[in-house]
Amino acid sequence: MKKYDIIITGAGAAGLSFAYKLAKDSFFDEKKILVLDKEEKSAYDKTWCFWSKENNIFPEIILKKWNKLLIRTSHKSQIFDINPYSYNLIKSSDFYRYVLKTLHSKKNFHFKTEKIEEIRTHGSVVTNKSIYHGEYIFNSIGNTIIKEKEKVITLLQHFKGWEIQMERPVFNPEVATLMDFDIDQKGDCRFVYVLPYDEFTAMVEYTVFSENLFDRKEYNAELENYLNTKYNNQPYKILHEEFGVIPMSDFKYTSDVKNSIINIGTLGGATKASTGYTFYFIQMQIDHYIKQLKKSKIKKAFMPKFKYRLYDSVLLHVLKEKKVPAYTIFEDLFFKSEIKLVLKFLSENTNILEDIIVMSKVNIPVFSRAMIRRFRELD
Repeated sequence: MKKYDIIITGAGAAGLSFAYKLAKDSFFDEKKILVLDKEEKSAYDKTWCFWSKENNIFPEIILKKWNKLLIRTSHKSQIFDINPYSYNLIKSSDFYRYVLKTLHSKKNFHFKTEKIEEIRTHGSVVTNKSIYHGEYIFNSIGNTIIKEKEKVITLLQHFKGWEIQMERPVFNPEVATLMDFDIDQKGDCRFVYVLPYDEFTAMVEYTVFSENLFDRKEYNAELENYLNTKYNNQPYKILHEEFGVIPMSDFKYTSDVKNSIINIGTLGGATKASTGYTFYFIQMQIDHYIKQLKKSKIKKAFMPKFKYRLYDSVLLHVLKEKKVPAYTIFEDLFFKSEIKLVLKFLSENTNILEDIIVMSKVNIPVFSRAMIRRFRELD
């Protein structure tokens, strides 16, 4: 059995972010670190977006950033200046190339492209070729779709994105459309992102919050309809396609720190339940564990503060119950509050007074009833 100080299972956003931060910290230069995945990643198969105030999350590979965001509903539209925040986009291919170049330059990092078959509680990983033992195992693979459990609310954020190129200049590259609800909601929460790289090119993404996925043809039809309607049937070419499903759940994710098996990424609770944003919170999660590793032992699992878990759970409850149209929730949130405060709130950096200010803008009777119920039921 081959032994390592740290084993990272899964070389996606979470696993490679963790490996990269270990590689950039000289404290871990003498640690023997193994990264396991069934394949070495290189494809442009995802885009990751996040907002931040600090320029410290992979600034070298941010393809595009915006300081202005458009929010639109069927009867309201506004461009918000979010400075000093920026909304940032990273392509997965750039991320993989950049991180792996750093990791391959480190002699203490080892890579195995093997299928992971089992992670055992006593600290070993079984693959289709060998068995490896680690003092700590940081795991980001496994089923992230939470099956229905009593008192747990789970919606799916599912989306189809096209990177398109128009024949004529139609986009404002200075403004990203964060949420365009001016589409048929069909009883769900549906909106479109438009993230322009320049006047001709943009990532356009059709997104739905619901309990079930659709036939793939429906996403294509909705994207076609949106582009034809919003841009007057301008001809375009599809340069890239992506599809994703993110679980939005108030399930209490946990890690078995006593057995030194630590879940990271969505499995470890890094996906914000109310928005689906993950990349930013992965970085917070990793910092949480690295600080403890440098103190010799991990004693506390990463977990959002209870108040934010409660707020997220309340929103999921309201969305699931459909007591009010979903777009009106976000309309109240963004149009009645100062947007920088909303971003701070969604980044989980607000104090109680700021929380109250933000939450006072939504439908108080509906959200109050949901708050009472979820406070009683939330684990």
